[in-house]
Amino acid sequence: MRRKLILGVVALALPLSTAITLGAGSATASSNVAGTGTYSCKSLTGTIAFNPPLTFTAKIETTTVNAVAKTCTGGKPVPTTATSKSTTKGTKASSCATLQTATTAVKFATTYSPVVTASTFTGTAKGATTGQTAAFNVTGKVTGSYPSAVAKAHAVLKETVNTIAALCAGTGIKTLHIASGTVTAN
Repeated sequence: MRRKLILGVVALALPLSTAITLGAGSATASSNVAGTGTYSCKSLTGTIAFNPPLTFTAKIETTTVNAVAKTCTGGKPVPTTATSKSTTKGTKASSCATLQTATTAVKFATTYSPVVTASTFTGTAKGATTGQTAAFNVTGKVTGSYPSAVAKAHAVLKETVNTIAALCAGTGIKTLHIASGTVTAN
């Protein structure tokens, strides 16, 4: 049950943050210029916030993901920073107990430094755990700058499986932290 709970939390929350950074890329001095080509980023950090805090009591949640991808290679211009954001208000009540959904639809808006036309990532996210490590994988497509039919992200949370379970059983999950990860757009 604990493992399924964690997978559910990751599937709901992490997808959002990953999707945000998947549209990541670099930019030039003009926002009228689109980034082109493929790229990958070796650094992914950010937060996933729940309002109200996610608990075992089902309620409508607003989930906000903020993520930043750095240490990127490829693409023209080469991305230095991609900042992604997604705010989603649920249409159905959710709780830690109902977070066992295997796949979650996600959509993120991404801006770049240097500045190029923004991107939109649309896809799905799925939670994953290895021992005490909670993570998520996001796959989908990117439109706008650095367009890609195959974009992927892998985000590893700072919080462990046990920590997430304890938060659900206590005051709830207010914020999860993306500690590391990668982003690729081919």
